[in-house]
Amino acid sequence: MIKSILSAEEAHRELENGFDYALIYKLSSVELLSGYEITAPDNEVTEARFFDEKRELRFFDYNGEKRWALIEDEGNEITEEKEEKFKENTLEIKEYISFDEDGQAFTEAVRLWGVK
Repeated sequence: MIKSILSAEEAHRELENGFDYALIYKLSSVELLSGYEITAPDNEVTEARFFDEKRELRFFDYNGEKRWALIEDEGNEITEEKEEKFKENTLEIKEYISFDEDGQAFTEAVRLWGVK
């Protein structure tokens, strides 16, 4: 797994490459979008998660600062897959498992990767 903090310009380039889905948290609603409907967040958006099978680009507020973070698969991670209902859909979730210095497993990151 590769985790990166991106500038707004880098994030917009990633959005131009396309994502399959977006989970958008707005002041007035939460929306699940697919493909062609996905655009950069506007002023009403408080958090956004753009995702596909290989990566997730997350937009969020961090102490008043707008941030973008990207999580990408490397292919050799230890993961656990889960599902969570969202309205009439099921979100597919991937948890990346790591180990601390004592050998204890912990969840290092969580990202969305699909919709059923």
